[in-house]
Amino acid sequence: MVTGNEDGIKHVAMNVLYSLQHLGYTISPQADAGWSGEASPGPSYLDEGSGGRENEFTQRDTTFLTWNLMHLAAMLKRSGGFPAHGNQRSAWDAGAGFDHPNPEYR
Repeated sequence: MVTGNEDGIKHVAMNVLYSLQHLGYTISPQADAGWSGEASPGPSYLDEGSGGRENEFTQRDTTFLTWNLMHLAAMLKRSGGFPAHGNQRSAWDAGAGFDHPNPEYR
């Protein structure tokens, strides 16, 4: 059962992740890992009595997230980062199509 709080958290995470990738950030798999906890004021994730450390769902998802981030960082480091070819706004605006026609110049 999904509560309104969990649904709200998923909605916010989805909007934040979409916004970040739209700005050019790389979002690794499992990036929406988080801990919902109580819906109202109460103990935070690591506060005594919160149950955060013992939450298997959060442990699993944050572990997957961490490994995915490390794998992504290693891949980017090995390849020298993202190549600029095909991803240059100034070149596109100047008419380069990067093997794809620019719809503004048809």
